[in-house]
Amino acid sequence: MRIRISVVVALAGLVAREARAQPAALNPPAPLVANVRGPSPGESARSLQAAERAQEMGLPSAAAAIFQRLIETPGADRQAATLGLATALLDEGKALEAEKVLTAWTGERGAAWHLRKGLAAAAQGETTTAKNERDASHINELPPADRGWHLYLQGTIATMENEPDKAKVLFGQAVDAAGSSLARARFLLKQDEARLRGGGAVSEVALETTRKNLATYQGRKVGYDIARTYAVMLDASGKKGEAAEVLQRQVVSLPPEEHEELDEMRL
Repeated sequence: MRIRISVVVALAGLVAREARAQPAALNPPAPLVANVRGPSPGESARSLQAAERAQEMGLPSAAAAIFQRLIETPGADRQAATLGLATALLDEGKALEAEKVLTAWTGERGAAWHLRKGLAAAAQGETTTAKNERDASHINELPPADRGWHLYLQGTIATMENEPDKAKVLFGQAVDAAGSSLARARFLLKQDEARLRGGGAVSEVALETTRKNLATYQGRKVGYDIARTYAVMLDASGKKGEAAEVLQRQVVSLPPEEHEELDEMRL
């Protein structure tokens, strides 16, 4: 725990440094004289690594701040920063903002770009665009960490087309291919949702797994989704009182600024 806190503190410090503007020079440069010094390649690489680490730790807001700064930094890897920023925004549930970031990118649009564009489209209910981007993002061209998300996209599209059995299989494959514990929790959540849509029985093992994921990701965006699904699973298992208690705890603990989540829980 001390190590995790130290890492979070270090990341917060880096975000603050990245966000601060440089102080004005005591002797301003003469007009038309180039006197701009950007960060070194090594500094940019360290910032990129810090953003990726924040993303892995489930801190998408911190990651997004660094990725955004890198996009605006001369000499930085703008393609990696663009893909990273889109990923962080998708993690925060900001699909429209992620789509805008991706659309603004004018460089090469490879499989990783198309995958994120498809995920953004699927999150907004744009089935046709999601399917087109799924087909353009060939899974064998993606890095290993992205392949689970390609299967997740396929499963999401199957859900949108009312094919819960197909979706359940695809989400299960995504779980097996997950590159992180956070991604695995998301994929398990979607697999459970597909099972519920298909009318499948909820096992005690599935309930316990979902309960543990809720405890792990409490207070995060994925945690809110897990709580709702867990309540539905309990209800489907005949445990209506426990389901109501789960939702009530969420309503009490959610901060006021999470008004959309509060509305969903109350509903």
